[in-house]
Amino acid sequence: MAQNTPNPFNSTTVINYSVPKMISTARLNITDMQGKTVKTISLNSKQGNVTLNSGELAAGNYFYELIVDGKKSGSRQMTVTK
Repeated sequence: MAQNTPNPFNSTTVINYSVPKMISTARLNITDMQGKTVKTISLNSKQGNVTLNSGELAAGNYFYELIVDGKKSGSRQMTVTK
């Protein structure tokens, strides 16, 4: 999972990802700084990207985590500005 670009962002940002072919399920969890999940995105392909719109999130700092077969595979931080 790559760092989102651009970061910080005030309109849209893109997160590129790739998961192994033998994986059953993969998702991206977006959490606030307190650890509360604010958005979950199912990843239906083994490689691709997710575009987030700043209108979906309040201004602030967030973590996004790649969850593969129920286990955290990686985490990065992003900042939404308005």
